[in-house]
Amino acid sequence: MSLIIASNRLPANFSVDPNGEMTYSRSSGGLVTALTALGKPFKWIGSLPKPDTEEIEETVKEKFQNKLSCFPIFLEKKLEEEYYNGFSNGVLWPLFHYMVEKEIEFHKSFYFAYREVNEIFAAKIAEAYQEGDTVWIHDYHLCLVPEILRKQFPDMSIGFFLHIPFPSSEIYRALPVREHLLKGLLGADMIAFHTYDFARHFLSSCSRILGLETTQQGVYFNGRMRYVKTLPIGIDPQKFQEEVKSAQCQAKIVEFRQQYKNKKIILGIDRVDYSKGIPLKFSAFEQFLKDHPDMAKEVVLVQVGVPSRTDVKEYKKLIKEINTQVGRIQSNFGSVDSFGPLLYINKSVEFTTLSALYTIADACIISSIRDGMNLVSSEYVACQEEGKKNGVLILSEFAGASRSLCGSLIVNPFDVEQTANAFYDALHMKEEERLERHARNFEIVSSNTAVKWGNDFLSDLKSCTEISKNLSPRKKLLDAGTLKEFYQTSTKANGKRWFFLDYDGTIVKISQYPMQARPTDKLVDVLQFLLKDPKNVVYVFSGRHQTQLDDLLGHVKGLGLVSESGLATKHPHSGEWVNLYKEEEVDIDWMQDVKKICKWFVSRTPGSQFEERSASCAFHYRNTDQEYGRFQVYELQQHLEESFKTKPLDIIQGKKVLELRPHNINKGRAARMILEQHHIAHPEEEMYVFCAGDGGSDEFMFLAVNDLAKSRRICKALTVAIRGFSDIDKASNADYILHRQEDIIKALSSLQEHGQL
Repeated sequence: MSLIIASNRLPANFSVDPNGEMTYSRSSGGLVTALTALGKPFKWIGSLPKPDTEEIEETVKEKFQNKLSCFPIFLEKKLEEEYYNGFSNGVLWPLFHYMVEKEIEFHKSFYFAYREVNEIFAAKIAEAYQEGDTVWIHDYHLCLVPEILRKQFPDMSIGFFLHIPFPSSEIYRALPVREHLLKGLLGADMIAFHTYDFARHFLSSCSRILGLETTQQGVYFNGRMRYVKTLPIGIDPQKFQEEVKSAQCQAKIVEFRQQYKNKKIILGIDRVDYSKGIPLKFSAFEQFLKDHPDMAKEVVLVQVGVPSRTDVKEYKKLIKEINTQVGRIQSNFGSVDSFGPLLYINKSVEFTTLSALYTIADACIISSIRDGMNLVSSEYVACQEEGKKNGVLILSEFAGASRSLCGSLIVNPFDVEQTANAFYDALHMKEEERLERHARNFEIVSSNTAVKWGNDFLSDLKSCTEISKNLSPRKKLLDAGTLKEFYQTSTKANGKRWFFLDYDGTIVKISQYPMQARPTDKLVDVLQFLLKDPKNVVYVFSGRHQTQLDDLLGHVKGLGLVSESGLATKHPHSGEWVNLYKEEEVDIDWMQDVKKICKWFVSRTPGSQFEERSASCAFHYRNTDQEYGRFQVYELQQHLEESFKTKPLDIIQGKKVLELRPHNINKGRAARMILEQHHIAHPEEEMYVFCAGDGGSDEFMFLAVNDLAKSRRICKALTVAIRGFSDIDKASNADYILHRQEDIIKALSSLQEHGQL
């Protein structure tokens, strides 16, 4: 068994010299370091620039697979442009970084290219996959891959890690293909993020956009739990510390100290990207110099700006803004005999130079306005430990690292004055405080390494996959054989088969609007086929009012109906509704007071509805905001239970509905009354009862039918609860379960198809 890694780019590259000789190498990034240290064989799948000839392409494939365990994907230029620059970086990157004011151009062709590339990656993974392998997919470029793989390999262990922020649901919902990406990610057994905030936003989007049930652990989707984890990535601090000790780095340190002699050094290391907040950083530095002009000759801000996407319009505007700020600061605060307080290096710097800059800096500032983890912060802390300088880290609250590096000065980069003050505080902080802050940061950096992150991810993924696969319901899953045996046994008996079927959520899908939950042609066909056999008696139970049941099912001849969870019944072949209780038995003195309370909550819960029936009522919250609706119904239930604890009132939590009815009225009592009345009239007949439901009110029915079977008042009972994965651990009085509403119809249809009726 091995690990399969998928990322947009392979952590390796190749070059071909003029003589046709090819050289190749693997990079030494944090992810590579983490995976190599795991001591587990892995295969890495990612893209590489497409070679000029097919011959070179085949050579690269062979070399990379045999020497580096890398499986390269070569994309056609147009496809890669639309997938990478068009959708991944032109749509997802700005949206996930909250840059909705930017010119985000969504074109269907971009998304189609993105989907096609994700399919190519999934096919490559499938090609490399062997049963028992673990698949780990990385970042926003490959959001659709988990779902594509899940369809092909239902039991594959799939993990996904997002290295950038996941935006709030209000931002994410602006994405035209929002459902597709969420469902794509939910193909994974585990989805992990850098911070709890990112994980929370993802769960909120699943709830609000897909209407899925979520918990602190994850999301229930397609019959399985998809676990959501917070796993902040780290670095390899030893690598930086060893570099600082090297002769080359020590020489650089001496050079820089001479160059910046007698100056306090503030360091910034960023890609030139609008998410990094470089203009805000410069504005704060400018304000700092205005507030403390005497420090203009004593301090230098060394800002490394690594070029990024220089051909894109939005980035050209950013570069122009940065250059303007650099010129203004140098002009206002520089002098003819000095290079000024700001040194802007608009290029990449090699590792030794970077480590040296980290080591000599008195402070480092990260001013991201939205960011993933931002590992510059950890790299700075690691080098400062070796250099024994105890530099101060100024860290934006919008960088993921701000959640863990508690020794930093945390700033809001949009508050220019606060950040300017942080510059001053960092440079004038007492040595004792600097030491304490650095020690706290280094403890976190040294203990939460890239290797630990990789181990934690794979360990959690293994646990999540095993739990998901091995989590078995407390009840048996109803199979065709059990139902067939029940039916054949009752066929030979002298008596009746009774079918007690709940309506909403059992024989009909729950609808966003209750009156749209109408019986399908397939359901009517099954009911009519059941009713053709004189041995069958079929009742449909519902919490609905009798007029609604007449409208929905009144046309099915011979069908019995039970309304308001047991208040009244219309027996088969009867045109009259009959109350099962005497008037004095139905106590609804509480109704008006409950109505006032429920309507008060309706007025404060947009999308909710109050339904008043003859002897019961209901608070519906299916069309509310998912999170707010759950909160409001919890408050309502608590209030009602406290206010009416001495009243003969049952408060039943259903699926997106809170039902209230007299304590002595329920489906179980109605089922018992119907069966006992028939037994009195026909004592010689045996009774076989099939009972199916999905909600809390149906538990009374399961209990009553099973009790009658135990007391031998009926010959055999077969009770079935609809239990989706989210309900699988809930106790039930039923003997069997089915996972989906459609499974009941399929089960009854199977009898018809196999000629059992």
